[in-house]
Amino acid sequence: WSKERIVEEIQKIAMRGEALSAANVRIINSQLYDAASKKNYFGNWGEAVKAAGYNYGQYRLINKHTETSFLLEIQRLQKSDQKLLRRGVAKIAPQLMSYAEKHFGSWNKALKKAGYTNDDIARWEQEEKTRKKNLRQQQIKERVLSFHRRGIAVNMANIVRIDAALYRMAKKEFGPWKNVIEFAGLSYDDLAVIGKAAITDALKKWDKEKVVKEILKL
Repeated sequence: WSKERIVEEIQKIAMRGEALSAANVRIINSQLYDAASKKNYFGNWGEAVKAAGYNYGQYRLINKHTETSFLLEIQRLQKSDQKLLRRGVAKIAPQLMSYAEKHFGSWNKALKKAGYTNDDIARWEQEEKTRKKNLRQQQIKERVLSFHRRGIAVNMANIVRIDAALYRMAKKEFGPWKNVIEFAGLSYDDLAVIGKAAITDALKKWDKEKVVKEILKL
């Protein structure tokens, strides 16, 4: 940033017919507002507006232009496929959230002012839950397939032994381990046979003499 660039950006806003009030610029261009307010540039927003050739006095009060800009910003976010849920907006546009809660009482009230309904909000929340669930299930699938590709048995007994956290997460998401295996595109019956065969082979390697020798080593 530089003083010249700040002045230029302010003039662009004015030429678009948008309000130069601090409240409005915090919404539409918070980076510009923050830069202009720094001591090494103008020190505060009012001085920056004056330097751009405008009478800041007429922009000091929050007016209809500010509210209109706010509502347009909400609609812009929605059109960009950004879910208008409070948690998400608070992260990507904290100034927008702050303005909404201060001037409308809450984020949901601001959404209703922008033309959205309780049904819209409920739909977004459900879509977000579904998105997170799908993400968790895909992560589980990839971990299972990663073991499988490396030749590591992915039957339930072995997964409990080598990655108990994965098993607990999978059980919460899918229920029976069979559901996890089928979601990953593998054959549960084949894995069950492999698991039984591995146990049988392991048992064949033991006899009474070997058991006694191993006990004596203890």
